[in-house]
Amino acid sequence: AAERGFLWVYNRPCTALNFLEWQLSHTGVVHGAQLTRAVPYPPLWTRYSPDFTARQIDRFLRHLSVAYWQDYAPGLTARLVMEVEGAGGGLWHLVAAPDGGLAGPGALPEADFHLRFANPAVLFGVFTMELPLLVAWQAGSCAWKAMAVQRSAGCGCSAPRRRDPEGGGVGARGLLEIWTTCVNCSRLSACCDLH
Repeated sequence: AAERGFLWVYNRPCTALNFLEWQLSHTGVVHGAQLTRAVPYPPLWTRYSPDFTARQIDRFLRHLSVAYWQDYAPGLTARLVMEVEGAGGGLWHLVAAPDGGLAGPGALPEADFHLRFANPAVLFGVFTMELPLLVAWQAGSCAWKAMAVQRSAGCGCSAPRRRDPEGGGVGARGLLEIWTTCVNCSRLSACCDLH
């Protein structure tokens, strides 16, 4: 009988297929943006077919579902609905939790947050920082509706840096904490540690 092995990464055990999908997701989204920065062309993902775009969104969100680090937001469980309008778009859900996460097609009726993107290019642009989130919000091409107020940090593609005991910085923050609404003062804030 064949043995099955899992590698523990991010927040749960993962298979070799997961790693292969992450390579496709990362290459298609992140490097699809980086490759064209030196020339006057938009990111490669603006040229993907609708079917390929939908597959890339699915892979990207499944990849993001395991990128939960408890050190960013201990004990946080967040259920998100991601609505992507336009060709290749659709509805997906994303759950980040200390005991593992998940993502897939369709909405969750009990979601904490509903994120809407005007098209796949806005989704990919925001998450690759090709399009600043604040600019997307101000243009109306991205909207975030909180069904319940809670801090949205917790996801990141690299392990969090620890606080320096001498009072130094906390290091890199997660993707979902680029700009959050501070639960203490209701202002857009890059870091809620001020309160």
